[in-house]
Amino acid sequence: MRIRDRRLALLLAFAGLVACGKPPQGTQAPQADTSSAPTAASARPGAPSYAFQHLSDYAEVQLTADLSGFDPQQKQMLVKLVQGSQVMDEIFWQQAYGNKQQLFSDIKDPATRTLVGYNYGPWDRLNDDHPFVAGVGKKPAGANFYPTDMSVAEFNKSKLADKDSLYTLLRRDPKGTLISVPYHVAYQEELAKASDLLNQASALSSNASFRKFLSLRAQSLLTDQYQESDFAWMDVKDNPVDVII
Repeated sequence: MRIRDRRLALLLAFAGLVACGKPPQGTQAPQADTSSAPTAASARPGAPSYAFQHLSDYAEVQLTADLSGFDPQQKQMLVKLVQGSQVMDEIFWQQAYGNKQQLFSDIKDPATRTLVGYNYGPWDRLNDDHPFVAGVGKKPAGANFYPTDMSVAEFNKSKLADKDSLYTLLRRDPKGTLISVPYHVAYQEELAKASDLLNQASALSSNASFRKFLSLRAQSLLTDQYQESDFAWMDVKDNPVDVII
């Protein structure tokens, strides 16, 4: 990510925290619900969950920004950009794990729910992707980008022209054959919403180069064609906001 001097930088492609260390003073990790079913790492029924024991590996920090120099229209633009980032955050959940709602609905332990949120899934990123939710096995090598049963040999053997694309998923058709699904098809509903939000943000921008970038990036989300909007992003000058989405 490119951060310009004295500019508000928003990383909208991925919203999360993985700060390592102890919780700041005045905070306390959630108490484990030891009456629930033991997690994958519990040594015995009633023992503290793996998450309860490892929440202190992470620290929550509050990110702030001085918006005193922004007029009301610019602040509204920021709202649209943040809303767009939240859409992309949900897509990242799908890519990293899958059905977020189903995963959380099966977890009762507050500490485990917190740790799942930190990791965008049931694997501890600070501990070699250790699984810490009951019934969850080893993290698939391809996360949710590829079928979990796909081997490296099958991938290499596939004749799909876009199997190496940065903007496709691999899935199986009803016959079990590998097929590619472009991002703009797989996440059509979400990307349409994000695109609309970027267009709204573009209309609120008073900077011509930033307005052009947002408009082109809104279109890119619907086509998976990013080069033109990437060039437009590089041309943004003298704007107090820098964004990647």
